[in-house]
Amino acid sequence: MDTGKVSWTPAARRSFRGGERSDPLKIVSLLTNASNSRVDLVLHASPARLLLSRHASTAANRATRGPMNTIIFKLKRAFQSSLRVTRPLLTVHGLTAARFDMLYAIELEGRSGLAQSQLRRVLGVTAPTVSRMLRSLEDLGLVTRARSRTDARQVLVKLTIAGLARIRRGIRAAISRGAVSLAIDSALAGERWWDEGRCILEMDMAESMLRRIAHAFRDGARLHYFWHPDE
Repeated sequence: MDTGKVSWTPAARRSFRGGERSDPLKIVSLLTNASNSRVDLVLHASPARLLLSRHASTAANRATRGPMNTIIFKLKRAFQSSLRVTRPLLTVHGLTAARFDMLYAIELEGRSGLAQSQLRRVLGVTAPTVSRMLRSLEDLGLVTRARSRTDARQVLVKLTIAGLARIRRGIRAAISRGAVSLAIDSALAGERWWDEGRCILEMDMAESMLRRIAHAFRDGARLHYFWHPDE
C-alpha cells in the first residue's frame, strides 16, 4: 500500500474497522508510521471519505484545520477549566482531584476494602501510578495496605478513620452541597439552569459524548459518579 497517498473509500476503511466502528488508534498508528515525510489527515464532510496525503508546500496552513485537533484541544481546556470549580472545594480539605477519585473509589467498597489491582482498573491508570499515589496517601495516614487473608497475591487497600473522614468532608463539599452540579448545569443548560428536565437532558448528551470518545480511545476507567435522579 502506498501510504504516501491513501484514499479511504468505504472498502479501504473496512480493513481498519473493528466490528461496526473504526479504530481511531489504528488510524493514528498508520499516520505516525506511514513514512518519514510529514502527512496531513484531512477529514472531509462526507463520513465515508478520509484522505491521507503528503505535505505540499502550501499545506502547512491547513495542518490544524481537521476536526480532531479542535476536539482534543477543547477537551483539554474543558478539563483544565473544570479544575477551577473543583480545586477550591477540595484544597481546603487537603485533597486533589486525583486523590478524591482514589479515596472515593475505595470508600464505595466500604469496610471490605479494595484490591490494589482492582483499584488500578477502576481508575484506568497504570500500576506504577496507583502505587505512587497510595504511598503518598499512606504517608498522610489516609489509607492502609495489607495482604489479603484469603488470597496472598492480592493487596487490599482500606481507608483509615482519618481517610474516611477526609473523603466524606470532600464528598459533602464537592457533591452533597450541589455546588459542582450547579456549575455544570449552568455551563450546559445556560439560562435554563433551573429547569431540571433540561439539565438532565444536557448532562446525558454530554456524558454520552465523552463516554464514546473515552471508549474509542480505549480508556478503561470504571469509576462512576452517580448523578441521574433514577440512579
